[in-house]
Amino acid sequence: MPLQTKTKGRIALKKEVHNALDDFRWMHNNISTRPTRIAEIIPLLPAAEGHHNASGMGTGGVWFLGDNITPREGSVVGKPILWRYKWPQFIVDWLITEQNPNGIISNSDLELAGGLLHLDVISHCFDVRERTILSKGDNLSTTFWEQNSSTTSIKPPAHLL
Repeated sequence: MPLQTKTKGRIALKKEVHNALDDFRWMHNNISTRPTRIAEIIPLLPAAEGHHNASGMGTGGVWFLGDNITPREGSVVGKPILWRYKWPQFIVDWLITEQNPNGIISNSDLELAGGLLHLDVISHCFDVRERTILSKGDNLSTTFWEQNSSTTSIKPPAHLL
């Protein structure tokens, strides 16, 4: 997008572009201060597999755990993690529906937010550093956004990613 918006031979760098550049600076500084671990390059067999879904009411999911994952305090290996979250009313009010065609949040946006909460749940319950975890959802847009860690818009998914 920034290369499409030119003013007098200059490229307009909007806030989103500066945010992305800041992310690249952070990654460069982070990786240059420590060695890259092999687990960051080569995915291992999943230590946990989870499934999540979202709707206009809320989101939730389940994680099934392997034996090679270390629990954090209060968590138990071998027992699935079930979780759910009801959206705040202001989120529900902003959802695009037949009754609210001028909303600003789509169901795919909620699916992505639910997918991020799903990952947050397992990271709070188990030490997933240097572990491969497999998170599955039923929304195609969310799946691509999560796999690519990016989107081509400046709408809510760009900010969530």
